[in-house]
Amino acid sequence: MNKASGSCYCGIIKFNMWDFAPDYGTCHCTQCRKWTGSFYSALTIARDHYKIDGFEHIIWHDQTAQAERGFCGICGSSIFWRFKNHKIGQMDFAVGMLDDISQLSQSKHIYCAFKRDNYELPNNDAPKYDERG
Repeated sequence: MNKASGSCYCGIIKFNMWDFAPDYGTCHCTQCRKWTGSFYSALTIARDHYKIDGFEHIIWHDQTAQAERGFCGICGSSIFWRFKNHKIGQMDFAVGMLDDISQLSQSKHIYCAFKRDNYELPNNDAPKYDERG
């Protein structure tokens, strides 16, 4: 069973996750770039497989009519992405916030058509899609 933990920069928001698929995706869209300053790699976790301490310090930003992003209200770390329809229940956690990523593998790149020229996509087996994929 996979387990992982992580936190924001200041540590006021901490999270643990368990029993999840170790595959993460990387998004190169303009919204993710503006949100993080670069591409955004995220691990999708089902509702019953994570626990967040410091949830009251998360500030949610309406990204679109369907989705929102969560960041730490103290240090500003960009941590979460989720659909506003909470019945879906899953949440995407920024891979960069995890304490250890050695058990993870990159499963895909999406919105590659929007990638900036200042970096190259890795030469690995992860599929690369111009749109959502």
